[in-house]
Amino acid sequence: MRFSESAGRREERCPVFMKAGKIAIAGLVVAILGCGFYPLHVLKIDALRKNETVYVRVVRPDDRLTIGFIHSVEHCPVRDYFTIDRTYRLVLRETTFASSNTGLPYYCRPGETFANEGTQFRISNRHIVFSSIDLWVDRKYDNVLLFGNEAELQLPSLAGDTLLKVSTTEITAAHYLFLKAKTLFL
Repeated sequence: MRFSESAGRREERCPVFMKAGKIAIAGLVVAILGCGFYPLHVLKIDALRKNETVYVRVVRPDDRLTIGFIHSVEHCPVRDYFTIDRTYRLVLRETTFASSNTGLPYYCRPGETFANEGTQFRISNRHIVFSSIDLWVDRKYDNVLLFGNEAELQLPSLAGDTLLKVSTTEITAAHYLFLKAKTLFL
């Protein structure tokens, strides 16, 4: 202890390890807060009528996802196969369907290939970029989302029979954690 002449009392000195501990804790708090501002690219699904995010997950370039549904007029299964590109856009690369009538593709764009595989048709070599995809989901149309080989996500289970918007966006890690926690309790 040191005697302080101006105060007329003794001052306590903190041991060096206590100062180092306070600095380490302050550094940890700054690091945690800094990580909250780290940018992440996510696939986000919003229920447009409720103006609410109902699903969020981190995506990386070359991630693959499939959106499947039963066509409302032809009543046949349709699958759209997407890739997340290097700039985190949704790129349609292939479509399969069992009927080529009302509302379904009947021609190819330049560079695309059309194949009749017996039980289904396939248009491949597609490169159609989407900023977002609006989907009317309904249990009777079996709307699903698949990531790679993961289990199917039943889209109506997210917000019921409603209009959903699927998009990719960049958000902070803190915002992602907030949305993830919020969607877990919907």
